[in-house]
Amino acid sequence: MLTVQRTEPVKPLAVFLDYRTANRLKTVEGPEWTRFFAQVSSSADSSQFAQRYFEYGSKSGYLFQSAETPLSSIAHEFKEREQPLYYLKHSSGTGPRFISLRMLDPDEARDMGAPSSLICRG
Repeated sequence: MLTVQRTEPVKPLAVFLDYRTANRLKTVEGPEWTRFFAQVSSSADSSQFAQRYFEYGSKSGYLFQSAETPLSSIAHEFKEREQPLYYLKHSSGTGPRFISLRMLDPDEARDMGAPSSLICRG
């Protein structure tokens, strides 16, 4: 048995995305972002970031320090706002691509299985 409840009025997809990402969406451009999006969008086995891949419960992704390129160019904006979840948008030949970016403290990263070489000491 399933129950379906509507908690908000139904919105067109573009309006829904704007609502969900309000004040947390950053558009990034340039060749370094094109390469970055290509790698995090590929399978973990074929990504150059394979050593950074994690699975923790129902979550999976790649772990990076905020000082690494190209993330270093935008990390200060997220730290200033003190919100843990952000979205990056990059335009490509096939349309826009989105990824989520979550800031973790060292204990969270350690709990998720981050290699000690990636955990910021401080």
